[in-house]
Amino acid sequence: MWEHLNNAQLIRYLLLLTVGWAIVQTLAYFETVLIVFIFAAIVAFLLNSPVKFVSHFLPGWVGVVLVFLLAL
Repeated sequence: MWEHLNNAQLIRYLLLLTVGWAIVQTLAYFETVLIVFIFAAIVAFLLNSPVKFVSHFLPGWVGVVLVFLLAL
């Protein structure tokens, strides 16, 4: 296998490995922030439908507050 690789292919594989390692290290560094934002996005997505439903009967901000308090 190694006989068929030339220098360009080896450099390409080393750069790919280095970029992958850098991406993993960056994600590990920002892990807490990413988890908070992902959790917030999921909660916002799940609460969007109840807010829309309640907003048909109440003003928008009241619906948001009501759904938020009921979700707690």
